[in-house]
Amino acid sequence: MSHWHRSPRAISVKALLIRSKLRFIFDHGLPVELATCLPEGAYAVHPTGLAQQASCEEVAELCQRKHGILVTANSEYASLLSLDVKAPWGVILLPEKEPTQLDVFRRLFAETLVFRPAVERMAMIEHAGRNRLLLDMRQDQPVLSIFCSCRWLL
Repeated sequence: MSHWHRSPRAISVKALLIRSKLRFIFDHGLPVELATCLPEGAYAVHPTGLAQQASCEEVAELCQRKHGILVTANSEYASLLSLDVKAPWGVILLPEKEPTQLDVFRRLFAETLVFRPAVERMAMIEHAGRNRLLLDMRQDQPVLSIFCSCRWLL
C-alpha cells in the first residue's frame, strides 16, 4: 500500500544537529557557558587558531574545514552560506542579547523544538548533513534553511 497521502513525521532539531562527530564552533564574544549545553555526541571547537579580529571569511573557512556548525550572533555569516562550496557547514544565529542566548541555545536541544519537512526524516537528516544549513533562532518562530549545490540536467 502506498503512503503518499501521509506527510513526513516531525523531526526534532536536536536529531538534525546531532550527527556523528559534529563540531560546534563558537564565535568570539559568546558566553562560554553555551558549550556546556551541548548534548552527548556533540562537542565544542573554540577557534583558538584564529585571532579575535578574524574576518567572517576566515571563520567560515574554519567551519568548512571542520565540517562544523558556527554558533554566532553575527548575521553576516548567513550570506556566506549561499556561496557554492563543496564542504558542508552551517550557522546557528542566536539573538544579540547575551541573557537570552543561553536560553535559546538550551531550547535547541530540547525535544520540543520540531519541524515537519517535505521529505522523510532520514532523507532530511542526510540532506542537511551533506549541505549548508542556517538555523535562525532570533525570532520566536525559528527558521531552518538548507543551501545545496544541486544541479539539474534538462
